[in-house]
Amino acid sequence: MEINYQHVYVVGDFNLPNLKWLGSDQTVSNITSTSSYPNLTTSVPLDGKKLLLEISRKVECAIQRQLSQFAESLEFNSRKLDDILETVDAFKTTVKEIKKKNIELSNQNKNLVYRISALEQRLQEQEQQQLIKTIDIFNIPFTDNEDLLNVVQKIQQKLELEENIIEVKRFGYNRNNSGKLRVVLPSETAKTKWLTKAKDTKVMVKDILPSASPLTGKETIYISEALTIYNKTLLGNARRELKNSGVYKYVWCKNGVIRARKSEKDQSFIIRTDDDIKALLQKEVHVQPQ
Repeated sequence: MEINYQHVYVVGDFNLPNLKWLGSDQTVSNITSTSSYPNLTTSVPLDGKKLLLEISRKVECAIQRQLSQFAESLEFNSRKLDDILETVDAFKTTVKEIKKKNIELSNQNKNLVYRISALEQRLQEQEQQQLIKTIDIFNIPFTDNEDLLNVVQKIQQKLELEENIIEVKRFGYNRNNSGKLRVVLPSETAKTKWLTKAKDTKVMVKDILPSASPLTGKETIYISEALTIYNKTLLGNARRELKNSGVYKYVWCKNGVIRARKSEKDQSFIIRTDDDIKALLQKEVHVQPQ
């Protein structure tokens, strides 16, 4: 029989014995397979318990690995936390030591401030004590070739005093300010006489310097006890702040000591520093009454 190769179909493996050649009058559907291979769709029996155990084992292993990694991470973080806590404890200890040292330094500083303040106060008192026999005269106009001793003697005559004049100097003179005459007297008693007479007697420039201009001649000559720069500033502050408060009616200085009083019947208070002024204004009186 002649085979038509144009219509040949191959079924199966070329190397297998069940190879069939189809002629032109045959179709695939007419071929009955004689393959000896098993049917791949045939079901294979499975052991369910064994499978579950295998899955459980693998899951358990995975969990164990995760737990082991977590434990290692936890231990690492725990060590880090311990290091941090140790650092924090060391920091707290350092802070406590710094605070303690700061308190000690603060106390030392307060003590030094107190001692320095006491020394400054003592120096101020000593400086003021050197002026115990000295007075200041204001509003004496400057003149060329002036004879200051003669000027002071004329004022003394006007006050009806007969005291020796130890020394006279002009301070603080400039074009806009005649400054003051600082007069040294023989004693504190002489100074007191000058101050007492000056309160009761008005002396004008024209009484001492007849050649002064009419406007200048009408100015009043003021006399006060000599004060250090510190006490002069303190007295000015006390007068400005205490009198302006409307509470303290009297603020004055006598023998270099500044005092304040609410009224004639009230006790007076000594003012040594600006803090004393603040204390009086705040009604927290812890300055020495006198």
